[in-house]
Amino acid sequence: MLIYVAFVLLLGIPVMMAEILIGRAGRRGPMQALGALAAEAGASPHWRWLGLFGAFTVFCILSFYSVVSGWSIEFLVASVNGNFNGASAAEIGAGFEAFLANPGLLIFNHSLFLFMTMTVVAAGVAKGLERLNNLLMPLLYLLLLLLAGYAATTDGFGTALAWLFLPSFEALTPSVVVHAMGHAFFTLAVGACALMAYGAYMPEEQSLPKAAVAVAVLDISVALLAGIAIFSVVFAQGMDPADGPGLMFVTLPIAFSELPGGSVWLSVFFYYCC
Repeated sequence: MLIYVAFVLLLGIPVMMAEILIGRAGRRGPMQALGALAAEAGASPHWRWLGLFGAFTVFCILSFYSVVSGWSIEFLVASVNGNFNGASAAEIGAGFEAFLANPGLLIFNHSLFLFMTMTVVAAGVAKGLERLNNLLMPLLYLLLLLLAGYAATTDGFGTALAWLFLPSFEALTPSVVVHAMGHAFFTLAVGACALMAYGAYMPEEQSLPKAAVAVAVLDISVALLAGIAIFSVVFAQGMDPADGPGLMFVTLPIAFSELPGGSVWLSVFFYYCC
């Protein structure tokens, strides 16, 4: 966690500022903005192809994110119906495996997520993305604060804090560092030209450094609150934090089902995972 925070502050903010600045200067899409700035600087017009690479990166992210979001839709419906109440780990795990073995249901949920995404994007930046974010992001913070507050009352709270924040230098390998850097770039959406698109709509009078720092601070705060909330419950239930997809779709339903109002919390959790 500490390495991730360091990369967000030391690398994420400067790269984020550069991308937003390119978008704000060009006032166009990534390819057009890069091409216009290259022409203005007397550089090769081929710089615009970096925008295409960014679009390909976003497509690659969508290719797996849409699949996981489709899974989340299925588990959202199951949570609302209270299907996890009283279910054992074996029953939830078997249900997850059965769901993964059903290609028709997988394709339906995947298509439903893509349709909802296209609907929001088609509404435009102001009426679509901005309006939805203004509604959902404050609710996300409220949810995380409530969950973190509850996590502080569980037996796993201290263990989660130690697991997240106590340095473990023997575990500090090049692979860990690379993964932390990749996660920092992923959560900030840098390197994919997405921030250039946001920069194209950014007012000239708005302070770029303040905006970049605010985004980084909010990103870190969400990561910290989510880590504390989730792993406190995981450790309190004696579960393995390295379960991968099983943590999200098997372990967490078990853990949340034992909380007061667990079905409600779990439904909200999977809603935001969509």
